[in-house]
Amino acid sequence: MEYSVQFTFREEWWDARLAYERFADENTQVPPFVVLATSENSDQSQQIWMPDSFFQNEKEARRHLIDKPNVLIRIHPNGQILYSVRLSLVLSCPMSLEYYPLDRQTCLIDLASYAYTTDDIKYEWKRLNPIQQKEGLRQSLPSFELQDVLTDYCTSKTNTG
Repeated sequence: MEYSVQFTFREEWWDARLAYERFADENTQVPPFVVLATSENSDQSQQIWMPDSFFQNEKEARRHLIDKPNVLIRIHPNGQILYSVRLSLVLSCPMSLEYYPLDRQTCLIDLASYAYTTDDIKYEWKRLNPIQQKEGLRQSLPSFELQDVLTDYCTSKTNTG
């Protein structure tokens, strides 16, 4: 079985190579952040190193490009980077329907790094309010009741690491 979801995916990380606060002095004021321009061609948008995150249970995916690419890359003076992108995904979800219509399903959004190991990248949820839901979301699913949204950690092993 499968389900579809539309959301804004955000990642933050630090890259000391991009820190620019050291250029501030009494004659030079630095901006609170710099926004990198993005392109409809994702290869041209990647002007800096970025995590190679992907969704392991993804069957189909697309980025939103109307009216402009829905992508934000913001660099802060200390080298902190915020990457935000609007995505639509179709994800696999193993469902047990033996108690239909009184069944309950647990469907995952399973995130991982494609090429890096836990020695290179460690994903951590934001401590406060890691998932924000749109107002009225629970009432907008007429045949379903969204019980809960949880965050958790897991580590997967692959042939490459």
